[in-house]
Amino acid sequence: MERKLQKRHIKYAFIFLVGLLFSGYMFYSINEKYREANRAAVETAMIKVELKLSRELEKINLTLETLGVFFENTEHVTEDLYQELTAPFLDELYGVKTFLWAPAFSHGELEQLKRKEFDSIYSSNQALRDSVRNALTANPAEMHFPVVFVSPEFEKAAFQGRDPNTYPQFRTAVTQTLASRRIAYAGNLLPGTEAGNSAGFTTLLSVYDSLNQNPVGLMLSAYDLGEFADKTLRFELPYLDIGISDLDKNDELLYATGQAWDENSAARDSIELKVADHTWRIRMQPKPKYLAYPHATEAYFLLILGLAATLLLIMVLRQRDAYSQKLTTEVKLRTVELEESNRLKENLLREIHHRVKNNLQIASSLMNMQQRKLKNPEAIAALEDSRNRILAIALTHQKIYQDKDTKAVNLKEYFHDLVSYQKKLFPGVNYVISSPEILIDLDKAVPLALIASELVTNASKHAFTENSPTPRLDISVEQMEADRVKIRFKDNGVGLLANFDIKSSSGLGFKIIQALCKQISATIMHDNAEGAVFEIEFENKT
Repeated sequence: MERKLQKRHIKYAFIFLVGLLFSGYMFYSINEKYREANRAAVETAMIKVELKLSRELEKINLTLETLGVFFENTEHVTEDLYQELTAPFLDELYGVKTFLWAPAFSHGELEQLKRKEFDSIYSSNQALRDSVRNALTANPAEMHFPVVFVSPEFEKAAFQGRDPNTYPQFRTAVTQTLASRRIAYAGNLLPGTEAGNSAGFTTLLSVYDSLNQNPVGLMLSAYDLGEFADKTLRFELPYLDIGISDLDKNDELLYATGQAWDENSAARDSIELKVADHTWRIRMQPKPKYLAYPHATEAYFLLILGLAATLLLIMVLRQRDAYSQKLTTEVKLRTVELEESNRLKENLLREIHHRVKNNLQIASSLMNMQQRKLKNPEAIAALEDSRNRILAIALTHQKIYQDKDTKAVNLKEYFHDLVSYQKKLFPGVNYVISSPEILIDLDKAVPLALIASELVTNASKHAFTENSPTPRLDISVEQMEADRVKIRFKDNGVGLLANFDIKSSSGLGFKIIQALCKQISATIMHDNAEGAVFEIEFENKT
């Protein structure tokens, strides 16, 4: 008793330990799942930062090149056409503030400002014409690019007539695009362009004439860097703090989100992107909440729930053990009684089958005695056949009470017993049995035994003549698919009549066979193949 009590205490302690470990594992797994999701989200965001910024910068370059090609190949551009051309880009590009077209003028062209083309551009605004002339005459030794077209249109007053080349922060970019004929970058906005609280940048592209010899003008596009970054990375900024700096300006910080940028942050990652002739460094680090331990609410909930369930389980087990101990003795006693009852029932069932077999043998003996007093051959044959059928049934009941399983008959053993009996009656016939171990349920065992007895007896009596060399009867059993069994009876005797049909046969034996086949839902087929062949197929579920 004391040992059982110790085992129970050990069991309760083990269950508590397992519950504690499982709850702790669930707590750790859920938090780790969140940490992994946070890491994956951050890594995905970092990858997308580079892809999205590269794509948007390519769009900026492509837009500027498209507008440059337009001015290069179009001689007369009107204000309405320019507005119509640039309007889609104002809607599609993130952070774009304005598009500017500034035609090129040298000092020698100052005297030709009254030519028809120039006058037609400025004729509607005398003040603008005067401001353009003043800008051109301020530095006669330089190339001048007074702004003519402005998009959006409401920005005209701020930019028309201004010359980017007159501003020191733009002269380098103008010189570079004229020399390289590629897009140049200015880390500033043309005065008059508002960039909110962040830095701005401008891209410039020199446009040359169709012979690619003389500059036609400058195409400019100005961007608010903060708006550009916020819209481009609107799905990534919730996960990352972003900093953008210009490596060509001593890594000058242009844009930053979140807390003050920590240059010594070990978690920071960086990439470099080409922006025209400059290089941006994009520095990224996860938001603090994606670096901290998740402390997921459901993790704590499952931890508490797991511990509570463990304690509840221990309480239930204690009550169950107490109740089980009470029932153990009753169950043992009841088990002994049931086992004894089952043994009695099995013995009784075997005894019944044994007595049925004995009674059938008595009936067979009485018929044998009656057969000896008869002189009519037909009556003698009829009694002989009936006696064989009774013995076939008796043999089935004998197999039932002899086998351990009183619910089925071993078909292979039954055929061996049947052949042993037939050899006593027909010693000249050689019987060959080929069968696996198959159990037949009792509902089909007796009808099947009668069918087999009829076919074996019929073959032994009528298949062979006195001149038949080595009479032989093969009995083969095949287990088929879908719980079906096929039994084949084949002899090497004289065979069936040419017009034989079992369905129209007048013999009592074949009528019995047909009735029994119908009873067990079996099909029977016959054939002549160097003797008579009968095949029976039926479904067997044991």
